[in-house]
Amino acid sequence: MSKYRYVLLLLLLSHVCLSATAQQKPLRILIIKAHPDEAEEYAGGMAALYAKAGHQVKFVALTNGDVGHWQMTKKALAERRKKEALKAAAILGVTYEILNNHDGELENNVALRKEVVRIIREWKADMVFTFLPAFGGGHADNMAAAIAVQQGAGLTAAPLFMPEIPALPKTPFFFIMRDYFTKKLPHKPDIVIPIDSTIDKKIASWDAHASQFYEFAPWQKGILNEVPADSAGKRAFLEKYYADFLFPDNDMREWLKQKLGTDKANSCKYAEAFEFAPYGRRPNEEEMKRLFPMLNY
Repeated sequence: MSKYRYVLLLLLLSHVCLSATAQQKPLRILIIKAHPDEAEEYAGGMAALYAKAGHQVKFVALTNGDVGHWQMTKKALAERRKKEALKAAAILGVTYEILNNHDGELENNVALRKEVVRIIREWKADMVFTFLPAFGGGHADNMAAAIAVQQGAGLTAAPLFMPEIPALPKTPFFFIMRDYFTKKLPHKPDIVIPIDSTIDKKIASWDAHASQFYEFAPWQKGILNEVPADSAGKRAFLEKYYADFLFPDNDMREWLKQKLGTDKANSCKYAEAFEFAPYGRRPNEEEMKRLFPMLNY
């Protein structure tokens, strides 16, 4: 082998190795919501899938959830919900951050926008999931969180905005997760992720948030007397009252058929759906392969 052919071969091998390393680099996923327990409810199965595959996932609650009860004091509830969140994080394999803003008082202002930009930059997020910035209804905190992310999205890569925290080289990809209110608004999924392999972790993370799934929400719905004491009964209770965030609907099922084929789609019992955010950059086909490896793009 000539000297030049040898050098060329080394360069080629080096390129292949670097490409493989780049492909194997763990993704950094960020889920920004208003309250502890919401990422678990709307995206817990997906989060567990990424964590299981070695990617880095972080949940951020922009409030401490200190209004989510009818008996406890706000201070005691905030402390309890932090413990519940950390327990859920251990189950799903994610990192957790809870800001000390009061539940029910989250305002979409410059201070919140800066917090959101700080969080995204410091995590060096590749992907950010948050709520739909829908106006005219829904939980005020959820809408404030959604709008703050929307307005801060482009600023994550603007060096002169908060120059004390290095700007990202590119803005992350932004995705929408539906909450209990926006789920009712017309929409079609852009991404559907089967979560059968992580459903037990998702349910366990809900169990960790007992103050919400077995106390406050049932109290609000007038079904507190229906909450069972045993594990099997609790799972049946959750599947009955939180079905929208466990089982694929017709649109999700059709998406799965188009992507995975009829047999795989029909065998999927549990799934979560997401949409491209109406802001930020849209991933191309190659980027989708990297971002959602569980779908075998």
